[in-house]
Amino acid sequence: ETGVDEMSWDDTDNLRMGGSFNWPSLDRIVGYRRKVRHLILDTIDSTPLQLPITWDSTWWSLMLAIDHTRIHIELSSVMLHELPVDMLQRPAAWSYGPTQPKVPVGDNSFIEVPAGKVKLGKPRDFPGYGWDNEFGEEEVDVPAFKAMQYLVTNKQFLEFVEARGYEKREYWTEE
Repeated sequence: ETGVDEMSWDDTDNLRMGGSFNWPSLDRIVGYRRKVRHLILDTIDSTPLQLPITWDSTWWSLMLAIDHTRIHIELSSVMLHELPVDMLQRPAAWSYGPTQPKVPVGDNSFIEVPAGKVKLGKPRDFPGYGWDNEFGEEEVDVPAFKAMQYLVTNKQFLEFVEARGYEKREYWTEE
């Protein structure tokens, strides 16, 4: 019953209610999902898409639902990685991706990022979708730091893990 954010409050409600919480039947859940699906499809068919999508737009809730679903798909992927290998099966049509790039990967060196002020958050009138906790702006001072010039490749990450990088204190701050 652990959710995406793994909050204890949603896992323990049944215990706090003395075990009296009754989940709805599968038929009721399926019926509810059908109603919601039809409502969403009707809304998509009958509501003109006007950009930008703002908090006041009907499309806002649809974008929220799409992004929320994406989060659950990501969580499912993470949970599969946590399973013992003997519980996993490769689909019949599965084919592995390439293990070597078609074009050699160049150097991915660290670059210096100077200290400076950074604005966090989005203004209320931001012309696009965002979660509620992304809105409201704050300016903060960020000290200088180094970052890799490009995204880390799977190969680089594997080398880091195999070198036990997570266990090396010199890579981590107390935070």
